[in-house]
Amino acid sequence: MIVQLLIAVLLSGVGSYLSFFKPMILSSNIEAKPSRNWQWLGTVVSIGGSAGAVFYFSPETVVEWCSYLFVLVFFFISAVDLYSKIIPNRLLSILFVAAIPSLVYEFEIECIISSITMFGAFTILNLGVNRFYNKLAFGWGDVKLITMLALFMGWGVLGVIYLGIIIGGVFAGLGLLTKKITRDTHIPMAGFLFLAFVLKVFGVYFDFL
Repeated sequence: MIVQLLIAVLLSGVGSYLSFFKPMILSSNIEAKPSRNWQWLGTVVSIGGSAGAVFYFSPETVVEWCSYLFVLVFFFISAVDLYSKIIPNRLLSILFVAAIPSLVYEFEIECIISSITMFGAFTILNLGVNRFYNKLAFGWGDVKLITMLALFMGWGVLGVIYLGIIIGGVFAGLGLLTKKITRDTHIPMAGFLFLAFVLKVFGVYFDFL
């Protein structure tokens, strides 16, 4: 268990450094960085949450460790998207690699089919909305993120998307009412998808969702 916790602290520490302190390494398009307080808060949350998850679930197999890595990187993606409105392709590439072992060992064909379907559906949606309204329904980073989620969890991604849109809609509605945002404000969707993903996973695990 000590070795597992050390691995968790190391991975989350490196991820925190790149995501909160040196995000330009992840993407040259990122210019903004969170404030010093948010940098350290994000680091504490990621290391504490990562160690807690490893302590509780005790991953041992390659698939279990890759699943842990997938969730950890998903958290960093949501955090980076929140303050920069950019989803780095380097982090998405790690998601793809982390999703591969479960496909190799368990070969869930529905994950491959759902991933292709989600990418095609959201690409068509974006192209259609862009043609008529000259804007995108979802950022292309969000489309790639949803594709990786589908590859990881199959058709369960539909529930995550549905719940994420609801949560995002509530926050957007509150933002409009309080005039913190406008109709033209870009909403970083990754954070809402991550929250929906956590609720969905724990809901299934603890049988409440």
